[in-house]
Amino acid sequence: MYVRNRKKCNFVKTIQKILRNYDLGRLKTYALLTNGFANKNYRIETEKGVFLYRICKQLSLKGVQNEIKFLHLLKQANFPAAYPIKKNDGTYLNHADNNPIIIYDFIEGGIPELNHKTVGEIGKAVAKLNIIEGWESFQKSNFINIDGAIKLTDKFVKAKYQYPDIFNDFTEAISYLKDKITNDLPRGFIHADVFPDNTIFAGDKLMALIDFECFCVDNLLFDIAMAINGFCFENNRLNIDLATSLLDTYSTVRPLTKNEKKHLPNYILWAAVGMASWHLQNDMLNNKTDKQTARARELLDRYKGIKKLGITF
Repeated sequence: MYVRNRKKCNFVKTIQKILRNYDLGRLKTYALLTNGFANKNYRIETEKGVFLYRICKQLSLKGVQNEIKFLHLLKQANFPAAYPIKKNDGTYLNHADNNPIIIYDFIEGGIPELNHKTVGEIGKAVAKLNIIEGWESFQKSNFINIDGAIKLTDKFVKAKYQYPDIFNDFTEAISYLKDKITNDLPRGFIHADVFPDNTIFAGDKLMALIDFECFCVDNLLFDIAMAINGFCFENNRLNIDLATSLLDTYSTVRPLTKNEKKHLPNYILWAAVGMASWHLQNDMLNNKTDKQTARARELLDRYKGIKKLGITF
C-alpha cells in the first residue's frame, strides 16, 4: 500500500511539474482513460479546463516530433482530431521517466456503437484523411509491411517464447499473402490504426480521430482495410453490410479504383495478419503476456475466417 501511494504521489508531482510549462493553471483532478500498447492517456482537470495528458510509451522522440508535424498539417485541413497544446516556450514536448509527454485538447465523447451511421462517419473521415496533400515530403513508412513480416518468420525458431499454433498460422498467412500485396496502388497519408478506441463520438457523430502515432505514407487501401477490421467485425466475424456502408461513404469522398476493389479482400486479410505481426514484434518473442497472446490468436483466426468467405467487392 505504501509503495502504491508513493507512486501515486510521484505521478501527481510529475503532472504538476509539467503543467508549469503551460498557462493551464493548477491540477485539480486526474483519471486514467486508456492504457494501450502504445500510449497511456489521462483526463486531467486544471483551474482552466479539461485536457488530455498523454504518455507515449513506445514511439521514439523522432516519431513523436513527426506526429506533431503531421498534426499541424491536419489542422490546416480542418480535419477532426485532438490537437497538441503549445507550451509557454512555443514547443509541445515534455519528458518524464524516459517517455515523451504531450498535453492535448480534450474532446468530450466516447467509443461508438458499431452501426451503419458510425461506420459511415468513419468511412468519410478516412477518405478525407487519405486525400490530404503533402505526403510526398514525409518519409515515414508503415511499420506493418510485408517484407518485415517475412523477415519476422525467420526469428521464430530462436524466439525465447514459442507459440507453435501462432507461428504456424502466421507463416502460412504470409506465404499466401506475400505475392498479393502490391505497391501499384494509390498512395498517401494513412492513420493505419482506425479502431473504435482511437475515435471520439458523440452519439453517432464522429468528433475526432485520435492517436496518430502509427500514421505513415502507404497504399490508401491499407487504411480502408484496417478501418474495416476496426469497425466491421462482430464477434471476430466480418459484417458485410457494415463493410459496404463504410465503403459507400468512403467513395463519396474518394472513389476506389478498379484495381483497389480487386485487391481489397486481400488487404482486409493483410490488415488482420499485419496487426498480428505488430504484436509479435512488440514484443511477444521475448516477453509473454496473456493479453497479447490472445489478441494474436484472435487476429489469425480472423484471417482464416475471412479467407474462407471468399469475399469480393
